[in-house]
Amino acid sequence: MWNDPNVKWHSVDSVKNAGGILVIWYEENFKVDKIECSGQWNAIFGSHVKTNFACAVIGVYAGCLVAERRVLWGKISSLQVAIAIPLFIVGDFYENLHGDRSSAYLNAVGSKDFHCFISHCNLVEYPLNGHRYTRFRGESMSHIDKALAALECHLQFPDLLYYVTPGACRITIGCF
Repeated sequence: MWNDPNVKWHSVDSVKNAGGILVIWYEENFKVDKIECSGQWNAIFGSHVKTNFACAVIGVYAGCLVAERRVLWGKISSLQVAIAIPLFIVGDFYENLHGDRSSAYLNAVGSKDFHCFISHCNLVEYPLNGHRYTRFRGESMSHIDKALAALECHLQFPDLLYYVTPGACRITIGCF
């Protein structure tokens, strides 16, 4: 893959406890017009070549603290309003929703903030294929890696598949 001249990428270095973010795309499938990033997100703006569907693809690696995640949700919400194109958001959100953990623990404040973010941005979660959980720590399992997208994205790419590989959250969109 790395020797393919059509493979392009953009990365954001790790910040504090959050890991780095790598967004990869095939140039013949996605035309990038602009790239923006911050410590916890990496966004490419452009269009799917075959359909000319304009969208933003955002990779996320959320921080451990609820306050950090609240700031991140606010930045992405503001970005969505400013660009006015559909969003694909994929990554480690470090947040659980109801039923996302094997244990009974749920951070009520963080979960509420995350629900508000998803609702405010009109995002729909793509189902995880192949696994129920994406993070394993001892006996605890959780689903903190997610793929979210605007309804327009779901309608444009109904065959989109979301799956997780060891150490990476990946999203596959037809011929993206």
